[in-house]
Amino acid sequence: MKSLALIAISLICGPIMAWVMGKVSDQEAIRQSRKRLVAYIMELRLFIDEPGLVWQAQKNLFKENIRHLFAMLRPALVLILPVAFLMIQMDSFFGNAPAPVGSALLVTAELNGSMTSPLNLEAPRQVAVETPGVYAVSQNSVVWRVRPTEASNSTLRIGGVSKQLVAGQDNFFMASERPTSWWGWIKGGGELPTAGGILKSIRVEYPAAAVRIFGWSAHWSIWFLVICMASAFISAKMAGITV
Repeated sequence: MKSLALIAISLICGPIMAWVMGKVSDQEAIRQSRKRLVAYIMELRLFIDEPGLVWQAQKNLFKENIRHLFAMLRPALVLILPVAFLMIQMDSFFGNAPAPVGSALLVTAELNGSMTSPLNLEAPRQVAVETPGVYAVSQNSVVWRVRPTEASNSTLRIGGVSKQLVAGQDNFFMASERPTSWWGWIKGGGELPTAGGILKSIRVEYPAAAVRIFGWSAHWSIWFLVICMASAFISAKMAGITV
């Protein structure tokens, strides 16, 4: 299910990126630059026995590569923030595996200010809290060790803020973090923010997940970039867009 969703999202993003590339880039400048790059590469092969000509072709090739990168800079700047935001949010769906039943993991509450009173972690019966909260002064956070005792989709509560903990069963959405501000959510993803008072965020240390596609397992971001770029190049080719 997750692999199909990842493929679908990647196939949708590729043509959109190609369309943006065609709209915001100087297509004629990119086409001319590519032609010059091919010409300089051919010079290197044709005049291999002429050191002076080879040296000149290498210099021209280097300069043309710089021009080509500058021509690609505008679409890159337009795309980088939306793609980065999308990938941050996608990590909550594809980046984490459920906590193994019977294995310990850490729950961390990061604070906005100094801790003035003890914080308590409330957990359901499916999750055993093995240690009291330990205050890490250098990180301004409180850490607990918990151990899921059975498969469940549980809710932890710290200082009035809830956090999902999935153990022993797959779930489509498994965010490591729940921030208490929208800015924290934009730059780090996770569950939707909620007012947290003294809390800045709550984080569960899930194990990393691998997505299996075509018989191969890899981190979801690798599959996303490969499929997305492949679909972008194919879409650009079909639409006559030079990338």
